[in-house]
Amino acid sequence: MATATTTSVYSTPATSRQTTSNERYPTQISASIRLQQKTLDVPSLTVLRANAVLLKSGRYSDLTIKCQEREFKVHKAVVCMQSSFFEACVDGGFRESLDGVINLAEDDPDTVSRMLSYIYTMNYSDKDPAHTPSSDDGSDDDELDESTVKRSQLRNNVLVYSIADKYGIDGLKNYARNQFERLQSSETLDKSVLLETAALVYDVTRGDDRALRELITARLTRALDILAGDEEFRQLCQSNGELCYDMLLAHKRYSEEQRDVINAANEGYIKAEKLVETVIAERQFCGSVFCQGLRSQLKVRRTGSIHGGNLTLELWCKMCGWSGADPDFSVSFSRTNLHRDAR
Repeated sequence: MATATTTSVYSTPATSRQTTSNERYPTQISASIRLQQKTLDVPSLTVLRANAVLLKSGRYSDLTIKCQEREFKVHKAVVCMQSSFFEACVDGGFRESLDGVINLAEDDPDTVSRMLSYIYTMNYSDKDPAHTPSSDDGSDDDELDESTVKRSQLRNNVLVYSIADKYGIDGLKNYARNQFERLQSSETLDKSVLLETAALVYDVTRGDDRALRELITARLTRALDILAGDEEFRQLCQSNGELCYDMLLAHKRYSEEQRDVINAANEGYIKAEKLVETVIAERQFCGSVFCQGLRSQLKVRRTGSIHGGNLTLELWCKMCGWSGADPDFSVSFSRTNLHRDAR
């Protein structure tokens, strides 16, 4: 891989003059910064833009992070405040504090780059450069395979989560988890992508770190109808006992949740039935001024499904066809919520 350049984005002026804000903070900022403009105030955005420039240019750097063939010119005041590992390296009297160089030889350079991007800008791009169309090369969004892009995004977020845990960056760890949860929850996720992601999660995360493991096993549980009998899934379970056991726990939790939903639905249905019976007992006639049918002619009409969570009970006159939902009375039942509209 090519060594990361540390050339400054600032040009030396021919004559002494005051630097404008546009020269300090170039308008061509990263997409990660632009995404935050809707939620951050102007001072915060200014700081993030300045940080992005510092990371890209290496200006005023007092610490170098080496990762294989790449170098990152960083700043102790920035990285040490967010990482317990870097803080210990600088303040602990180790060789790194004397040389001003920290070597992360075992880590992936792109993952280190994303880690530093978050430290400086509170964000990072989980897309590989090859999967990000550029107006300069004529790339087309339609030419990108969605499955390939999601596979790399999931992989990158898992690796970022792992390195955040390794170097004690809690904010980055939470951010990577949220990104991962959003991507893996997609119901259109390709089966092979799902299985590859599950294998990676169990390969790079600690056994006592449950966040990503619980997310991916819950997702696998929801896809059991598709995965059952699949050879690739069988091999994954055979090679990873931890994942197989966690899936049993996830399936147990899922079954309990479904049971609770059904019990709540049944309880709500009973309440709805009693409510309708009470209203019928209170009424002498139906709501139609043309019919004035007796109470004995009032019936209960059901629409929707209790298990679908959208059951509606309404009064109905057997003689004239009057409906209590138009508009005198109706009971709308949605899971555990019960609403009565009676006049």
